[in-house]
Amino acid sequence: MRNSRHQRQRAAEVVDAGHHKGLKHVDRTEAQFELLFSAYLLAHRGEQGPAAEALAAAGATGNDYPMLAKMRAVAEAEKARAAGKPADAIALLTPTLDGSELYITHAALMEAYAANKDTAAALKEARWLAAHRGRAYAEFTGPQQILMPLNVSLSTLALLNAAEYSLALGNKADANQSLAELRRAWAKPEQIPSLATRIKTLQTAL
Repeated sequence: MRNSRHQRQRAAEVVDAGHHKGLKHVDRTEAQFELLFSAYLLAHRGEQGPAAEALAAAGATGNDYPMLAKMRAVAEAEKARAAGKPADAIALLTPTLDGSELYITHAALMEAYAANKDTAAALKEARWLAAHRGRAYAEFTGPQQILMPLNVSLSTLALLNAAEYSLALGNKADANQSLAELRRAWAKPEQIPSLATRIKTLQTAL
């Protein structure tokens, strides 16, 4: 995740741009998308106040650009999950699953299910993310493809999530398989301390 100070600063810049009288409609739409993405990232870090400000600054999404509404649903759902309301997050996201939802929708839904103690549903979303890696690269993800780096990392990390959820459900074989797939997709994930801890915990249990 990006640095939270950077996200707040970027959100403020986009707000200023959105208020500029000479800004073209397409630029305003891009500004809204960036704000909504900022809101998601801030909420993910637990920064509820700045996330709410970014959501408010984005304003109404309307019906002309469906991706804006989809990104808003993801941001609002992440804010709800981070506030301890995973059921509300699930309720916001599931109606958007029509095949055209953003890739990141499934990541937010995975975490919401996990927080709601529905491990089987969380595992299903983790497997979806891992199985649709091509979509992480190919889908339209806003101005300058701002979601793509996160989407791609999520598609790999989903394998670690799948291993953890499989183990929690008592399926060591699937957990081992997902961990092996993670190593094939990412040569040395242990180089990242937070991942090293999770992998060590898995290996100890397996």
